[in-house]
Amino acid sequence: MDVALNLIRPLFYRAAYKSDNLDLVSRGQTDKTMKAAVLHEIGSQLSVEDVPVPKVTPGCVLVKVLAAGVVHYAEDVYNGKLAYPMTLPLIPGANGIGIVEEIGPDTTEIKQGDLVFCDPTIRARDNAIGPMTILQGLFTPAGSLTSTYKNGAMAEKNARPAGECCRFAQRMGEECSSLGLSEPALCPGQTLLMLGATGSFGSPAVQIALAMGARRIVIPGRNKQKLDELVQKVGDSRVVSVLLQESEDANVAAFKEAAKGEIDCALDLLEPNTPMSIIRSALLSLRGFGTLVLMSGRRDSLDVPFFPIMTNNLQIKGCFVYARAARHRLINMIEAGLINLNHFQVTGTFSLDQVNEAIRFSKEHRGPFNLTVVTPNRL
Repeated sequence: MDVALNLIRPLFYRAAYKSDNLDLVSRGQTDKTMKAAVLHEIGSQLSVEDVPVPKVTPGCVLVKVLAAGVVHYAEDVYNGKLAYPMTLPLIPGANGIGIVEEIGPDTTEIKQGDLVFCDPTIRARDNAIGPMTILQGLFTPAGSLTSTYKNGAMAEKNARPAGECCRFAQRMGEECSSLGLSEPALCPGQTLLMLGATGSFGSPAVQIALAMGARRIVIPGRNKQKLDELVQKVGDSRVVSVLLQESEDANVAAFKEAAKGEIDCALDLLEPNTPMSIIRSALLSLRGFGTLVLMSGRRDSLDVPFFPIMTNNLQIKGCFVYARAARHRLINMIEAGLINLNHFQVTGTFSLDQVNEAIRFSKEHRGPFNLTVVTPNRL
């Protein structure tokens, strides 16, 4: 496949419920209100309130939320540091898993009682080429799509387009909530330069690239201990670390040496405050016709040299989340045993009333394969 690799951090949840209890979900429930965490002002604490239960309309399903993921940068979004567009008031929360309670009249595959992944990526249906895109509970610019689906999974129930739910086999309910993957630019047998590999997003990206058949994965970094720990945890000789150098030229040489051959693709999942020179070094280390995928969400500018990009036919591609079909491919890889979910650990589990504590905890305990969840419902 020849389009961009785009990986989003997995939400791995060893659930507090059992698969054989999933049929205990109430059906056709008539509650008019539910508990939800609500953000009223940028920089304020979230408050847990009684709010109306969303109505199910055509194209929509209502999900009873079992676990909602807390991204490590949530605090910086809700305090305004990352300046994401948000329409307030807002129920936060990105990824989640839950059980379908109600379905719209035009739903054909999803049934009441299904265990589903709630994908926060909502795309407009009336523009197939360049649809408006929001992330429920996180990235909600003003518009009709936001007005309808802005609220995220930090609530007892969540309404969403049926097409943005992905069913799990019930046996997987104790093992995982979600893993996201888009159309890959990385083909089997190729080499990936993974920027930000020791971070919350980068570590699962390494594992998924291995499952996709990467020949070699080069992971640069400044902290040798963290790099060594990741290499040891992954336990695959195709993953090799390299210490970052002081100059861009030295980094280009170090990346190529570690690759032991051509670098086909570089994926940027660096933290926003990382020096831009690292991204330039990654670009200039690519083979001819190689691809750099930008996904770190930073706001500053990338100054790149025109001539080597032109003469080497390099491609720079921005990537915002992932394609719909990627979720199903990823679940197929999990079911086939290609991705080892045992690497992931839930370092913090919090009730809905503890949502502010969960947001602080997620930031303080971010790292490879570390996950924080809020559990609005217990079975």
